[in-house]
Amino acid sequence: MQSVGQGVKVTVTTVDVWLDGDTAFETGKYVYQYQDKGKPATDEGRYVAMEKRQKDGSWKLAMDMRVPAE
Repeated sequence: MQSVGQGVKVTVTTVDVWLDGDTAFETGKYVYQYQDKGKPATDEGRYVAMEKRQKDGSWKLAMDMRVPAE
């Protein structure tokens, strides 16, 4: 999140996490605040992410999808 640049604020709130074997699922909410042509702008919505357990026991992101609020 630190790589998004100066003046950008990202807030991620995890709502739920569950495991199914070697697959982890996470759902939550995000808010992305930034400047657009010098004016404050906000993008917010929900997300779902899926991670897979690797042979060495570590976890690797397999899929990440956002659903912007309307």
